[in-house]
Amino acid sequence: MKTRELNLLKKLESSWNDLSTDHIESFLADDVIYESQFVIKPLKGKTAVLNYLQRKFRTIRKKKGSNPGNPNADIGYLPLYNMRPCIVLSQTIADKKNQVTILIDVRESLISRIDICFIPDPCEVIFTSDFT
Repeated sequence: MKTRELNLLKKLESSWNDLSTDHIESFLADDVIYESQFVIKPLKGKTAVLNYLQRKFRTIRKKKGSNPGNPNADIGYLPLYNMRPCIVLSQTIADKKNQVTILIDVRESLISRIDICFIPDPCEVIFTSDFT
């Protein structure tokens, strides 16, 4: 399961770094749930999640010229969660670096849930570069 989860996290990581849903479109379950502390209600369904991310990525690309706060996604591991793989998403806005942890659930080889959260704390994540 961890290998499949890691492969799907890499697709999601690429989506954030490229600001494109093309990387994950065929890897989302039809009933995927996207929950974030920045979104009032959980998004339910592949179409709703893709539409939300496409709008979000489009907005970031438009602001890129005036505010270079492009997000940066990196895969790491959570020691307190049995080295569970995750993504740390970082974005600098107005000289302030904001970070969140992204966790996914996998069902039948598809992403069934995406959680954007502050807990577990992104500062607790160990990155693969830390192992070398």
